[in-house]
Amino acid sequence: MLKTTFNRTRAFTAEIMGISAKRLRKALSVFFLTP
Repeated sequence: MLKTTFNRTRAFTAEIMGISAKRLRKALSVFFLTP
């Protein structure tokens, strides 16, 4: 039970981090591309 919850939390965290990384990359590219 605890292991399943841990795995689910880890997957959720990874998903959130992935979304944040995508957003950050987009923001950085926009920042660098604008003169």
